[in-house]
Amino acid sequence: MKRARSFIKRIGTRPFSGTRFVEAKLVLIEWWPGGKRKIITIGPNTKKNRDYADEVLEVALTKARTTRDGVGPAKEDISLGDLLSRYLEDAKVRRNPRSGRPLSERTLELYSEHDKTLRLHFSSALGRPARQLRRPDVRGFITSKTKGGWEAKSIALVVDYLKAAYAWALAEVELIDANPIAGAKAPSRKGHAEAYTADETALLFEGLSSLPARSWRFRTLGILEALYGARANQIINLEWTDVDLHVPCSLRLASGEELSLTGTITLRQEVRGSKGQATRVVPMLPPARRVLLEAWGRRHPDSPFVIWGRHDAMKPVRYDSMNTALKKHEDRVGVEHHPNRSFHAFRRAVATKLGEVLGPKFAAEWIGDTLQATILHYVKETATTQAAAAQALLKTYGDAGSPTEPLPNRESAAVAEKTEAASA
Repeated sequence: MKRARSFIKRIGTRPFSGTRFVEAKLVLIEWWPGGKRKIITIGPNTKKNRDYADEVLEVALTKARTTRDGVGPAKEDISLGDLLSRYLEDAKVRRNPRSGRPLSERTLELYSEHDKTLRLHFSSALGRPARQLRRPDVRGFITSKTKGGWEAKSIALVVDYLKAAYAWALAEVELIDANPIAGAKAPSRKGHAEAYTADETALLFEGLSSLPARSWRFRTLGILEALYGARANQIINLEWTDVDLHVPCSLRLASGEELSLTGTITLRQEVRGSKGQATRVVPMLPPARRVLLEAWGRRHPDSPFVIWGRHDAMKPVRYDSMNTALKKHEDRVGVEHHPNRSFHAFRRAVATKLGEVLGPKFAAEWIGDTLQATILHYVKETATTQAAAAQALLKTYGDAGSPTEPLPNRESAAVAEKTEAASA
């Protein structure tokens, strides 16, 4: 966690500026010569040390300015390629602003993919000064990718990455003294990842129960998605320590009626795919309990994951394989496939359903997100709203066929699957 700073004083003017501050009762100075962070501890927090720190920082900034002016024109020494490299390298020590934790492995992988995409498109400009890039160049990138069949969201992610790199280079490390692509607009995300309709959701949900036993992985993910609207990677990375099959779960409605369930599911903040959302515990609805009991009977003795990977049990099932299974399931039950719909369509469907029946407050709390910024900042989860959301979904999906006790684990889940596959 970042420590609080006090006695903060900004010295100099961009691009030759730095900060004197006190942290943990020590006086420090920080500046960015050549775009590389430099920090020095002066000593205990006293007025004498603070004044001395100001002098040291002024001398350092003057030296940096003199060195730069003696080499060449201002800020033409940082190329586009170098800027992208430094931004990607900085990401390895950057922290998520929402969770305060280091960026996840998946986020770094996405950043690396964005970097490769930009380098490929701007290959002829990588050696030129970064400040020479212009908004029309960004527009050209968008046009090129649109003609190449890229989805709007995919293009927007890369454009946002480029804009973030320039904003970082200007405001945080002062590699450039102006942002030449400020104001560049990314493609609109409206219409992306549309929801399944109520009828489509019902068809998909009902069809899951008729899948063969060997499809238990997809059935588990599909039903949990349809019920809770969680992000797919949250469910994919669910571990058995997050599941309690036995704890009584009693929820009281606003009317005073009590909704009695058994079991809870914990969706943790630190799990890959949570996007920094706070840890929350949701009640285990009967259809969810049914598939989790089936998964318990097929659990791998060495794997912590509920939906363990077919080829590597020490990892969860792969998202791409589940997405392929979803497309096949859509075709099986007669739901038209849209290229911009995947498991996130369940999340939107749940939010839409609950939003229509109970209002956005209930929908936001059930899926662990918000439909509006005000809800994100001011609405807190309550037992009453959670109970109402659970009851509404029970009325939609029912609780028929829900077992009450865990199924015995098989001696070898892998052997069982092979037997099922052979018989199929």
